[in-house]
Amino acid sequence: ALVAWTNERIKKGWKSKVILMSASADTERLSKYFHAPVIQSDGRTYPVTMHIDDEKFFIDNIVEYVRAGKNVLAFVPGKREIDETISSLTARKLNATMLPMHSDLAMDEQALVYERTSLPKVVVATNVAQTSITIPDIDVVVDTGLERGLVEDEGLTSLILRPISQSDLMQRMGRAGRTKEGVYVYCGENAIHELQEYPTPDIYAEPIDNIVLRLATIDIDPHSLKFFHQPPAKKINSAQKTLRILGALDENNKITELGRVMAMLPVSSQHARMLVEAQKRGVLADVAAIVAIQEFGGLK
Repeated sequence: ALVAWTNERIKKGWKSKVILMSASADTERLSKYFHAPVIQSDGRTYPVTMHIDDEKFFIDNIVEYVRAGKNVLAFVPGKREIDETISSLTARKLNATMLPMHSDLAMDEQALVYERTSLPKVVVATNVAQTSITIPDIDVVVDTGLERGLVEDEGLTSLILRPISQSDLMQRMGRAGRTKEGVYVYCGENAIHELQEYPTPDIYAEPIDNIVLRLATIDIDPHSLKFFHQPPAKKINSAQKTLRILGALDENNKITELGRVMAMLPVSSQHARMLVEAQKRGVLADVAAIVAIQEFGGLK
């Protein structure tokens, strides 16, 4: 929504320079969307050799490289697979420092992956390590070629296991080769040419109630906005219907005073409505705790 809003402002003569930075965006489409040039900068400074393991021996590859004294970054879909991988490596009596990496770890726990170790290091990570961090001493990336992602179907959002995109693969491959030559081993079930070129945009996979609500606060009709990834009109209508039921929009899809309060809360529209009602009824502390647990995905 922010990209779409920015593009609209530029079309109306907004005298500002906008720089969009990404390691994996569809730059050709973005260039056409903004009528702007593309400037490329190489982030990897050393060559990375790709190996495709048709036998899909994910654990065996990690063991082989660790026994050769290499530091390995292994990509798996989720926290359960992180635990299973570390257990499997431990059962092999692997003489290595093994570290999990996922978004629910505290910052001091995440920082452990950057420390140099006397033993070979194995960092077993979800796709949080795909773009947001760089571990400089990684020699080898071993990849399951899988991730867990959100999909929406008939208003219901679920988390599914799916193959990564070619763009994701290049991002993961780029975690090696930062300070020295590296190796990337692909252990995915799908052939690389079968992977979709780019990941499915979040705006297609997740509810857009909050986007529609925030646009309403600045009196923008989402149907009139040209998004970079255009959501179907049916999805926009469904979001507006949800917001009308919650009292955030009136019958003309204009924002209400209740909606303005909801828009200021950094949670889903349903949870924002709960919090506003909880304050009225004097039970805000209890409901805030429930909302925090739900937004975070459970008790940690």
